[in-house]
Amino acid sequence: MHSAEPNIVVLVMAAGAATRMGSIKQLLPWRDTTLLNHAIAQAKEVSGNVVVVLGAHFEAIEKTLPESVTATINHDWKEGLGGSIAHGVRYAKEKYTVDGILIMLSDQPLIEGDHLMELVNTFKKYKTTVATEYKNGLGVPTIFHASMLNVLLQLAGDGGAKKVLDDKTVKLKKIAAPFKTVDVDTFEDYQKLHRQYGT
Repeated sequence: MHSAEPNIVVLVMAAGAATRMGSIKQLLPWRDTTLLNHAIAQAKEVSGNVVVVLGAHFEAIEKTLPESVTATINHDWKEGLGGSIAHGVRYAKEKYTVDGILIMLSDQPLIEGDHLMELVNTFKKYKTTVATEYKNGLGVPTIFHASMLNVLLQLAGDGGAKKVLDDKTVKLKKIAAPFKTVDVDTFEDYQKLHRQYGT
């Protein structure tokens, strides 16, 4: 019998090399932990099934992960975020019964558990894909309904899931988070955010 409570698997994307950063971005300090482990802690607030998708620097990063999460390594991470998402979705489909997959990044430290919970509650209510609304469009964190997984498996290149969210035929709900979606692309970005929010 199918449970009334949907099974949402969280994919925390942490496969990139972050070449503009000059160091391993996922391991930069944030509050009392790292950027990646902060993201994982938020993910664990909404799901018991958290999968970290690693790629570049996986040996160094894997050692820092909490035991309560699973990691999968995309050895083709150089092909871009889209390919890493497809890798993570394939892994989740093999390992779990999936009603929805919540895709989030490891470098959006202002995204907290309350925003993820709002996505989850909206997903439960409407049983459809729920995206985060930026000032200039839609992006992750997004919970993709299981009916979308085959589309995600086709992703490739650097575009991530944005082209799926930009498809006007995709039925979805939106949750606004215009100031929380900033991501850390350069060390200057990190320093500025860390000074304001990360200590």
